Amino acid sequence: MHATNLTFDGNNATDGGSDISSRYVSAFYLQGSILSSNTALGICYEETGLHAAYVYDDGYNIIEDGTCITDPTSFAADPLLGTLQDNGGETFTQSLLESSPAIDAIPMGSCAVIEDQRGIARPQGNGCDIGAFEVEVAQAVRTIFLPLVEK
Repeated sequence: MHATNLTFDGNNATDGGSDISSRYVSAFYLQGSILSSNTALGICYEETGLHAAYVYDDGYNIIEDGTCITDPTSFAADPLLGTLQDNGGETFTQSLLESSPAIDAIPMGSCAVIEDQRGIARPQGNGCDIGAFEVEVAQAVRTIFLPLVEK
């Protein structure tokens, strides 16, 4: 199973579980995704608290608590997420705040998904954003000055 460009934020595993468990699939690959503010043991732990052998860091992830980062393109950081709200599209999303390290963090040639959760085209900037939300780049307003011609 592949999970690409997802945002997992504020989840609570009260039974000692994890953000993601590979218990019922043979392999789980996480790519271009955000895991933050979760009250669990981390991305790669099973309910027993042991390291899960089948959850893989497939690159360009932000895993806030740093657990199970194995790909050199993934990193631990606060993703600086906005609140869950209507940002357009069919479902609520969490925007990326202006200085989020997720913005343009995936190079052009490595973008795996062509739209965000709202249906906004990826990339909008110099690369794709990590997670389910792509920050829209405002289109430049062009002013054209024409010479004044009098008759």
